[in-house]
Amino acid sequence: MQNGDGYSAPFMHDLADDIRSAEDKKRGGDPNMWDLQGDFSGKNGGWFANDPFDGLLGIMSKDPAAATSYLDPGADHKNDNLQYLLKERDWKFDDTPVWHGNIETHSDTESEGKDARTGLGLLLESGSTGHTPLGPNQDPWPATPHTESGKQRPQCPRGSEALTPRGSPR
Repeated sequence: MQNGDGYSAPFMHDLADDIRSAEDKKRGGDPNMWDLQGDFSGKNGGWFANDPFDGLLGIMSKDPAAATSYLDPGADHKNDNLQYLLKERDWKFDDTPVWHGNIETHSDTESEGKDARTGLGLLLESGSTGHTPLGPNQDPWPATPHTESGKQRPQCPRGSEALTPRGSPR
């Protein structure tokens, strides 16, 4: 899915809801279903999609309207996706076994991988700005082009008519 595009908002929302139901204890899911032994993030292990929900959030961020509607609690406040992602979700998937000497115990320490919440960050950026997330090293404030006279050229996404007050002649 990460290499595709054009997924509909209902499709992504339904898939996200299904993944959440599989992992959310309040919905009968298992919060430890994505737990792995070791670290699968970063340069060497980042190819491994160890958190499909966070990956889907990153895909959803390519559609700002879908991102906004997924996070919006709505007028009735029944949509708790943002609350779940920020406050309730277990983001600790990397399990490291605990050893006593040369004996592995039945306990482990859990930690967030280096890639944790990447998709969530992209989704928050997209949903709150209405624009797709910036790419790596992309400048959010690019240089303003100048005319030959050296004056700044007005930048207006809707064209020059947006610079003219309503009802006034050009």
